[in-house]
Amino acid sequence: MQALILRVLVVDDSEIVRRGICQILETQVDIEVIREAFEAARRIKHELPSTLILMVSQFDSAPFQREAITAGASGYVVKTNAASELIPALRKLHSQRAANLRGSSNG
Repeated sequence: MQALILRVLVVDDSEIVRRGICQILETQVDIEVIREAFEAARRIKHELPSTLILMVSQFDSAPFQREAITAGASGYVVKTNAASELIPALRKLHSQRAANLRGSSNG
């Protein structure tokens, strides 16, 4: 059975940050960067409610993390930790999505 590809939209207001994140992601064979953009999480969740959003932020504080989750993010990674936490966080969300899909198909 072929492994599923994680399709990722990279969103940040800084082009340099977007490019850096894309470079990290593109080293993985099972991750495909489908597009870069600057959009709001609330709009994405409104338009595509089943979309999982991993917020990557410069702010390492609980209030910013809570705000991101309230806006629709499914996970949160601080930019300074992105090199070590980004790929595992994406894989965690992917696993959760797969488990949810399996659960809904069994019901």
